[in-house]
Amino acid sequence: MVEKYKLYYRCFIVIFWVTMTFGFVADEFIPPLERLRTPVFLLVDLLLLVLGLATMRRVRDIAVTVVFVIIAVVSTLILNHESVKSLLNGSRDFWGLIFVVPLLYFLFTNRHGAEFKRKMDRQLKIWLYVQAVCITWQFVRYGACDHGGGSLGNWNSGLVSMSIYLVSFYLTIPNWDFYNLGRSFAKNKENLILLYPTFLNETKVSFILLLIYIVFLFKVDRRMMMKIAVAIPIGIGVLIGLGALYFSATNQRSDEVLSAKFFNDYLYGDDVNQIVDLAIAVQDGVIEVDPRDWWVVDMPRFAKIALIFPVLQTTPGGIWLGAGLGQYKGQQTGDETKFYLENLWLLQGSKPWFFFVVVELGLLGVLWSIWAAINGIVKGRLKTPAERRMIIFILSVIFIVIFYLEVLRAVQFCIVIFYLSMGMTMNNLLKTPKPHLERNGELGEK
Repeated sequence: MVEKYKLYYRCFIVIFWVTMTFGFVADEFIPPLERLRTPVFLLVDLLLLVLGLATMRRVRDIAVTVVFVIIAVVSTLILNHESVKSLLNGSRDFWGLIFVVPLLYFLFTNRHGAEFKRKMDRQLKIWLYVQAVCITWQFVRYGACDHGGGSLGNWNSGLVSMSIYLVSFYLTIPNWDFYNLGRSFAKNKENLILLYPTFLNETKVSFILLLIYIVFLFKVDRRMMMKIAVAIPIGIGVLIGLGALYFSATNQRSDEVLSAKFFNDYLYGDDVNQIVDLAIAVQDGVIEVDPRDWWVVDMPRFAKIALIFPVLQTTPGGIWLGAGLGQYKGQQTGDETKFYLENLWLLQGSKPWFFFVVVELGLLGVLWSIWAAINGIVKGRLKTPAERRMIIFILSVIFIVIFYLEVLRAVQFCIVIFYLSMGMTMNNLLKTPKPHLERNGELGEK
């Protein structure tokens, strides 16, 4: 009989690598696999569901699940009268938030937890190298664009860039000496060099993440302030060099991209009314747009947030409970809902996590999703500077995600953020397991 830990571990590794590499393999090497994308990811979701339920023991994980089910049933079935299929299918977008945490907690607190951490840390290092190879390949073939999604495949540039910064920082910060920066840079040069792919895929959030990354490598005190004063010119030079590389790779002008007008247009739009009129005209068939030019009617992120509230007020769920689950799953595994078809002009294209959740589950769903994320990230008192900086970095990325991109839908991104959090904050438990906590070969809560 296979030991439970080994079975769950192997299933977890399958989930991790399938979700992390299927897209690139299908896009670049075996195009016929693209037809299997939906069934493959459906099987992965079902496997995660089974593992998550089998390992769910803590009261707070059960509470997160129960509250989600209540909000989802009330919004989808009772108020908006969507089908059970929409409820079940749409809930898959939230399974990463719900089921990754109990599965990882089991793997970490099992008596094999230290072994699990060592193996997974090694695989994350391999994963960084894989991204360097894949994104370089995509850059050479397509240039700097949304094709640069690394091993995740096309249209995943934002997800892979955020994951690269998080993984690199996780592997770097435990070995970082704040008082010997030269030695620290030399010791962690691989992790730092492997950030370079994030400048090859036109992901503008990389500049913010790089700034956070660098700031968190410095310890602010009297001695360090002197060193920082010396390092500032060097840092400015490095940023200028990286910026030049980015603008050269993406064929953009720095004076345009860094202007206030650019950020206003990028986040909210220069003329939202004109974009709305164009989007509705395309949706109604009055204007025909080549599918390759879908971005012409892609509503700016903040404009979507501002416009969704009047639209939701026309639904039974309103702004508090939304239009129900399954609004986006109909594109792959079912029929589009009436609400989705009527509001395609607003729902299509890039969207922040806040927008995605408020559409389906309203403001209550947004509050729930933030609670679910914090449940998997914050682990009580943080004892070391490395722990504190890692958790703050993860929380900073979550804050960016809320208003930038709906990557929390992706199981692989949830695995990254929750694993890095547990891997950094559960070291004491792994090093000195307490015999009285063991229960049938596992470690439980106090």
